[in-house]
Amino acid sequence: MKTPSLFLLRGCVLASLSSLFLLRSFLPVHAAEDTAESVKAWLPAAVYEVPQWERMPEMDVDDVQAILYEGVPYQGHKTQVFAYLGLPEGAGAEAGKQVPAVVCVHGGGGTAFWEWVKVWNAHGYAAISMDLEGRRPESTEGLRTPKVPLENGGPARAGRWEDIGLPLDQQWPYHAASQIMLAHSLIDSLPEVDATRTAVTGISWGGVMSSTIAGLDERFQCAVPVYGCGFLYDSVANFHAMGSENDPEALEKKKFWDPARFFQFTKMPTLWVNGDQDGHFSVDIFSRSKEAAEKGSSTLCIHPAMSHGHGPGWDPKTAPEIYVFVDSILKGGDPLAKVVSQPQGRQATLRYESSHPIVKSTLHYLETPLLYENRKKFTGIWLSKEASVDGEKKEVTVEVPESATMYYLNIEDDRGCLVSSNLVKLPSS
Repeated sequence: MKTPSLFLLRGCVLASLSSLFLLRSFLPVHAAEDTAESVKAWLPAAVYEVPQWERMPEMDVDDVQAILYEGVPYQGHKTQVFAYLGLPEGAGAEAGKQVPAVVCVHGGGGTAFWEWVKVWNAHGYAAISMDLEGRRPESTEGLRTPKVPLENGGPARAGRWEDIGLPLDQQWPYHAASQIMLAHSLIDSLPEVDATRTAVTGISWGGVMSSTIAGLDERFQCAVPVYGCGFLYDSVANFHAMGSENDPEALEKKKFWDPARFFQFTKMPTLWVNGDQDGHFSVDIFSRSKEAAEKGSSTLCIHPAMSHGHGPGWDPKTAPEIYVFVDSILKGGDPLAKVVSQPQGRQATLRYESSHPIVKSTLHYLETPLLYENRKKFTGIWLSKEASVDGEKKEVTVEVPESATMYYLNIEDDRGCLVSSNLVKLPSS
């Protein structure tokens, strides 16, 4: 891992951008009225500029450096955002040594994670991980270290968009989206970074925000939302009705921030990673999100019983597909398999393309609806059945049991990487 050469200079020489932030306050518009321009109309102009930033060396971890960068104004005052920033070993400003970069977006209960930066650095990427709730870690001891508020931090997340009644520039998603795009502008400015090769990934709430950003920030070349997705108002799990089941007016306003609003404008390849029992983001809305973002080429990856958390959400052993996917887009690596024909009905056939042999395919199915206890704990039982793989035809076939109510098919290549079909819901027998 290498220390970025500009860390001692950028924070001192860049002029303040506060005067460039355009603070807007208006009510959400209906999604049916959206255009590629209108969905971005609320963004502050300066998210595309390099923010002023400074070092916070007492929070450094090895070569991963702690910084504070300028966010968008909040309640009339400047804000700062805490982040960890690191470069891989061998990165340089000269031709042939510039590296791709990843912006890492934490989930609920999270913060800026130096561990996440190190994982991407080890894979040859520059990376930045920032806190989106006006805080920083209290210490460098690890994932569960307490957080402390910054003196000039922005707002904390207010439940499930409970701040929707405030002026737009005082709402958390406004600040979170702005802080992500500012982090992108910052890391792109480093001479060691190739700004034409960047990705965004996020976990849980970070998946919500990264799938939103995929429809807003066209500078990214690809996106990887983990767990988080759109159509949250239709979830049968924890996000059901966005917390406003008994308040239709508030629910309609909250849809302004639902990632689904931005999917039709997502042009970049996107990998969607989740488990089939997730207590926050049910697999039905997850598959639906992938399908809605097809304009940019979407790939679905459902890991049976994948646990929910920051660690599993970036672990290369738990979800190796994340790194293979990003490598394929930003480094020209071998891509994941691609489903070219989705299965339908009970005589299921899936056709695929793959540069690596498909060594296994499995049908995963339910005999009940998606069942959750108190909308949090999945109580259904996924059953499985081996499917037949024809490597010459690049085709998978399986007979779906009559008892099945829904299913998805996984194909696995010789690297151990999974790619999933869309979730298929079946009519009652």
